[in-house]
Amino acid sequence: MVASEYTAFENPFLQPGRRPYFNGTMICCLERSPLPEHADLRVLVIKVLKITDPLVPLAPLPPERAMDVPVEGALVSQEGSPHLVRVYGSRPLRQLLLDAEAASASDSAPPERLFKVDV
Repeated sequence: MVASEYTAFENPFLQPGRRPYFNGTMICCLERSPLPEHADLRVLVIKVLKITDPLVPLAPLPPERAMDVPVEGALVSQEGSPHLVRVYGSRPLRQLLLDAEAASASDSAPPERLFKVDV
Protein backbone atom coordinates (compact mmCIF):
# COMPACT_ATOMS: atom_id res chain seq x y z
CA MET A 1 0.00 0.00 0.00
CA VAL A 2 1.10 3.55 -0.62
CA ALA A 3 0.29 5.80 2.30
CA SER A 4 -0.70 9.34 1.51
CA GLU A 5 -1.90 12.07 3.81
CA TYR A 6 -5.47 10.94 3.19
CA THR A 7 -5.67 7.24 2.40
CA ALA A 8 -3.85 4.08 1.39
CA PHE A 9 -4.14 2.24 -1.91
CA GLU A 10 -2.47 -0.57 -3.83
CA ASN A 11 1.14 0.09 -4.84
CA PRO A 12 1.45 -1.19 -8.44
CA PHE A 13 5.23 -1.47 -8.08
CA LEU A 14 5.24 -4.24 -5.47
CA GLN A 15 5.59 -7.93 -6.20
CA PRO A 16 3.04 -10.30 -4.60
CA GLY A 17 5.48 -10.92 -1.71
CA ARG A 18 5.55 -7.13 -1.03
CA ARG A 19 9.04 -6.80 -2.53
CA PRO A 20 9.51 -3.91 -4.98
CA TYR A 21 10.21 -4.35 -8.68
CA PHE A 22 12.21 -1.10 -8.67
CA ASN A 23 14.42 0.80 -6.26
CA GLY A 24 14.00 4.59 -6.35
CA THR A 25 11.76 7.47 -5.35
CA MET A 26 9.24 9.59 -7.25
CA ILE A 27 6.69 12.29 -6.46
CA CYS A 28 3.23 11.51 -7.86
CA CYS A 29 -0.31 12.80 -7.72
CA LEU A 30 -3.72 11.26 -8.14
CA GLU A 31 -6.01 12.79 -10.73
CA ARG A 32 -9.18 11.92 -12.57
CA SER A 33 -8.45 9.87 -15.66
CA PRO A 34 -8.27 12.12 -18.72
CA LEU A 35 -9.25 9.30 -21.08
CA PRO A 36 -12.71 9.52 -22.70
CA GLU A 37 -13.45 5.84 -22.03
CA HIS A 38 -13.19 6.57 -18.28
CA ALA A 39 -15.57 9.56 -18.34
CA ASP A 40 -18.42 7.67 -16.63
CA LEU A 41 -16.23 5.53 -14.37
CA ARG A 42 -15.14 6.26 -10.81
CA VAL A 43 -11.41 5.90 -11.39
CA LEU A 44 -8.27 7.91 -10.75
CA VAL A 45 -4.85 7.61 -12.35
CA ILE A 46 -1.37 8.16 -10.93
CA LYS A 47 0.70 10.86 -12.62
CA VAL A 48 4.48 10.93 -12.13
CA LEU A 49 5.48 14.52 -11.41
CA LYS A 50 9.16 14.05 -10.61
CA ILE A 51 11.58 11.16 -10.25
CA THR A 52 13.81 12.22 -7.36
CA ASP A 53 15.93 9.07 -7.12
CA PRO A 54 16.37 7.15 -10.41
CA LEU A 55 14.36 3.95 -10.62
CA VAL A 56 16.51 0.86 -10.96
CA PRO A 57 14.88 -2.51 -11.81
CA LEU A 58 15.46 -5.07 -9.04
CA ALA A 59 13.61 -7.96 -10.63
CA PRO A 60 12.25 -8.76 -14.07
CA LEU A 61 8.61 -7.85 -14.43
CA PRO A 62 6.44 -10.92 -15.04
CA PRO A 63 4.00 -10.63 -17.96
CA GLU A 64 0.96 -10.37 -15.69
CA ARG A 65 2.44 -7.27 -13.98
CA ALA A 66 4.26 -5.71 -16.95
CA MET A 67 4.47 -2.26 -15.36
CA ASP A 68 6.03 0.24 -17.72
CA VAL A 69 9.08 2.08 -16.44
CA PRO A 70 7.76 5.37 -14.98
CA VAL A 71 8.50 8.60 -16.85
CA GLU A 72 8.18 12.14 -15.48
CA GLY A 73 4.99 13.81 -16.68
CA ALA A 74 3.39 10.52 -17.71
CA LEU A 75 0.76 8.31 -16.13
CA VAL A 76 1.81 5.14 -14.34
CA SER A 77 0.93 2.45 -16.86
CA GLN A 78 0.85 -1.27 -17.41
CA GLU A 79 1.45 -2.50 -20.95
CA GLY A 80 0.73 1.02 -22.20
CA SER A 81 -2.60 1.40 -20.36
CA PRO A 82 -2.91 3.67 -17.32
CA HIS A 83 -2.93 1.95 -13.94
CA LEU A 84 -6.39 2.68 -12.51
CA VAL A 85 -7.19 3.40 -8.88
CA ARG A 86 -10.83 2.42 -8.54
CA VAL A 87 -12.86 4.67 -6.25
CA TYR A 88 -15.38 2.63 -4.29
CA GLY A 89 -15.47 2.66 -0.50
CA SER A 90 -12.65 5.10 0.21
CA ARG A 91 -14.08 8.42 1.38
CA PRO A 92 -10.81 10.36 0.72
CA LEU A 93 -10.57 8.99 -2.84
CA ARG A 94 -14.25 9.76 -3.47
CA GLN A 95 -13.62 13.33 -2.27
CA LEU A 96 -10.63 13.65 -4.60
CA LEU A 97 -12.79 12.47 -7.50
CA LEU A 98 -15.54 14.95 -6.59
CA ASP A 99 -12.97 17.77 -6.31
CA ALA A 100 -11.67 16.91 -9.78
CA GLU A 101 -15.20 16.86 -11.22
CA ALA A 102 -16.07 20.21 -9.60
CA ALA A 103 -12.86 21.78 -10.91
CA SER A 104 -13.58 20.42 -14.38
CA ALA A 105 -17.07 21.94 -14.33
CA SER A 106 -15.67 25.34 -13.29
CA ASP A 107 -12.60 25.23 -15.57
CA SER A 108 -10.24 25.58 -12.60
CA ALA A 109 -7.42 23.27 -11.62
CA PRO A 110 -8.32 20.63 -9.02
CA PRO A 111 -6.30 20.58 -5.81
CA GLU A 112 -3.38 18.20 -6.23
CA ARG A 113 -2.91 15.32 -3.83
CA LEU A 114 0.83 14.72 -3.88
CA PHE A 115 2.52 11.67 -2.47
CA LYS A 116 5.99 10.19 -2.46
CA VAL A 117 6.50 6.64 -3.68
CA ASP A 118 9.54 4.76 -2.46
CA VAL A 119 9.58 1.77 -4.78
